[in-house]
Amino acid sequence: MVKMFSVEMAAELLNVSPWTIRAWIKQGKLGSAKLGSRRLVPQSDIEDFVNKSLEPALTGGRREPAAEAA
Repeated sequence: MVKMFSVEMAAELLNVSPWTIRAWIKQGKLGSAKLGSRRLVPQSDIEDFVNKSLEPALTGGRREPAAEAA
């Protein structure tokens, strides 16, 4: 079963405002599902968002060089 969080709980977990969570959902940065009038964010989407956000910090801002075309 997929664990789902309310916008408010997701905001608390990520230490941002609920407005920020709604903006990220609207921008496509964070996935969500609508259940009745409630908007819910899957735990896996929160984890993916955090991992993508931390990636530049963990790699020192370096990216892998692009493969050159032959």
